[in-house]
Amino acid sequence: MRLVVCVAVVAGCYSPRPPDGAPCGPGRACPTGQSCSLIDDHCYYDEPGSIDAKITGDGPLTPDGTPATTCTPRRLLTGGIDIAQQGWTIVSAGGGTITYGGGATTLSTTNNARQLIVLRNAFPSTRWQIEIVAQIVSSGGHTANNAAAALMSSFHDPVGDDQDRQRMLFLDDADIGWGVGNPVIGAETKKMGIYRFERLVNGASVGVKATVLINGSTALSASPFTSNGTIAIGDQTTEPGLDSTLKVYSVDLMCP
Repeated sequence: MRLVVCVAVVAGCYSPRPPDGAPCGPGRACPTGQSCSLIDDHCYYDEPGSIDAKITGDGPLTPDGTPATTCTPRRLLTGGIDIAQQGWTIVSAGGGTITYGGGATTLSTTNNARQLIVLRNAFPSTRWQIEIVAQIVSSGGHTANNAAAALMSSFHDPVGDDQDRQRMLFLDDADIGWGVGNPVIGAETKKMGIYRFERLVNGASVGVKATVLINGSTALSASPFTSNGTIAIGDQTTEPGLDSTLKVYSVDLMCP
């Protein structure tokens, strides 16, 4: 009897502790007490670089707390799954909604609200490529450096600084362009499209190129360009009439 009691006590006191470093599960799930790292999509008790506490604006942090200098290809957002489970946050003002279904995350604003989903420190700030698959349901349009529907590959709270906004891509009902407003090209944004940002370093030349693939391809380029490694998607402004509904199907980081 004492042997049985002893075993019961030992079992009651034992609490297995999964080791750090296992791959995250579906929806970025991890064992209790661990979180899914934005750096490598693995589970840790103490996020490498303490991303939640050390947002420096210089890209993802390595375990020693310094900005990462290498790019690791990975899925950053899967449409139809809670964005919080995937490490994204919301920056908003006024009434906005986020709904899930049909493999898409749908972002909607009304009454001049602002709503952006944001993934901080998503990639190193030097060499990277971001691919966003999205579709406009409706867009109230844009003004200089403000957009009802925006894709931003650099972002500072709460609406983006001047440089972020000049280099954001606005999506109108039938046009796309840089936030600065020039150039603007026609595009069928109400069909699902692939929007690709890339920043390449070739010798002393640094630039960004946005390539839009909708029934073919159209390219926009801008230089110079810098990024703080943070992505923002959605309604970027509270200007009157600039509301939108935008479906996001996926966001992927690629490393050219």
